[in-house]
Amino acid sequence: MNSEPTTPDVLGPKIVSYLDWLTESAESPAGQAELGPIIEDMCLHYRALAICLFADDGNTDDFFHWLLHSPLARKHYLGTLTGGARAATRARRASFIAPVQDAIVARQWPLAEQLCALASDSWVEGEEYEDDFCYGMFLGCVLRQVNPAGVLTRWRKALEGGKDLRLDVASALAGGDAAELEEALLALLRANEERARKMTDPNTPSILASNYWFAPNRWVSVEGLAFLALAERAGISTDYELQGCPGPLRSGAYAPFRPRAYPHLPLA
Repeated sequence: MNSEPTTPDVLGPKIVSYLDWLTESAESPAGQAELGPIIEDMCLHYRALAICLFADDGNTDDFFHWLLHSPLARKHYLGTLTGGARAATRARRASFIAPVQDAIVARQWPLAEQLCALASDSWVEGEEYEDDFCYGMFLGCVLRQVNPAGVLTRWRKALEGGKDLRLDVASALAGGDAAELEEALLALLRANEERARKMTDPNTPSILASNYWFAPNRWVSVEGLAFLALAERAGISTDYELQGCPGPLRSGAYAPFRPRAYPHLPLA
C-alpha cells in the first residue's frame, strides 16, 4: 500500500509489483479459497495501472488494454462459480460494477452485458447496500436496452428520502435529456472529488486513501467515462468537457487487444 502523494511514473511500477503478487496468489492452490477477493482486488488495480500509464505518457492503447484485463478477470472468475448462474452470493453481487464500467468505457458491450448476466439478479442483503445493487441492475438494463423504470423506482425507495447523485445521472440517462445529464454528471464528479479531498485531509485521513488505486481514480473518472459512453451509445449529445474524462479516452479507439496478464484470455 502507498500512504504518500505520488506520481503515475512512481505509482505504476508499485501497482505492477502488487498485481504480480495477486497473480501468484490467484494461481496458487492455497489462494483458491480467497479467489473472489483476490480477483476483485486485481480488477481495481488493473484499472489503476491503466490510468497511471495514460497519465504518464498519454498512451491510449495501454490504457484500454490494461483496463480490459479487469472485466476479463471478473468474467473468468464468475464462470468458475457453481450454484446457479445467478446465485445470490457475495461473489456474484451486482454492486461490484467496476469491471462492468471498465468494459463499457472500452466499448466492449457484449463483455459488459455478460458480466451483468453472470451477476446475481437478487439483492445480496448484508453484503451490499440496496442502492448499490440497484445501480448495478440499472447498468444491466441499459446494456440490454431494457426499460430501467422499475429499477429506478426501487432505487429511490431504497434511499428512503436520501440523495444519491448517481441516481440523478441514471435518471437523466434513462430520460435521454442531454442538458440534465450534463448537469447531473458535473455534480457527481464534483462530489466525488470533494469526497476524495476530504479523505486525504491530514486532520481526518481515511485508510482508503492509502490504497494504490485511490490516486489514479482521482486523475481519471472511469465512472464518468462509462456514463458518457452509454449516453453516446443512446444517441444523447455529450458535446462538453468534464474534469477527469479526457477526450482521448472518450473515443473508445485503440489497437486490437492482446492479453498481457492474468487470466491471459483474448476478447471473445
